[in-house]
Amino acid sequence: PLVQDPTDGRVKSAAEVIPVEAAPEQTRTDKEAVASKPATAEKPTPSPKPAPVRESPAPVVKKQAEPEVNELPVFKNVWMVQLGTFTNVDNAHALRDQLRKDGFGAHTKNVRVGDANGVRVFSGPFVNRQEAERAKKKLDDRYRLNSMVFSLDP
Repeated sequence: PLVQDPTDGRVKSAAEVIPVEAAPEQTRTDKEAVASKPATAEKPTPSPKPAPVRESPAPVVKKQAEPEVNELPVFKNVWMVQLGTFTNVDNAHALRDQLRKDGFGAHTKNVRVGDANGVRVFSGPFVNRQEAERAKKKLDDRYRLNSMVFSLDP
């Protein structure tokens, strides 16, 4: 192998750089070097392996049987108040937003009426017809409408 000579800085072969006293030690064969090593020489220790990352098992989620829609009590005897159908989306959303601001439950639904698209504005749901009729009266008086009460009962 090539090494740099510390005396003059030039790169030389290792035999040229090694002092004469040390030369016999350095020129031994690999077999001699192994034989001259003490018998208690330690074996190279393998690098420690990182501890395995243990992932917590995913929680078991039991899937519940889905009930049929017609068996859900929330969908039986539901009453709504339809306030109007609008061809102008901004007007429909303005009424819906005003209803919500005034404390009424309100939402819209896109519909197709003949050849035109429309947006219906609803208030509700109400649990019985009497409640829906009371809400209709308040809504008609407050917003000067002629709304319609209907049931979602199948």
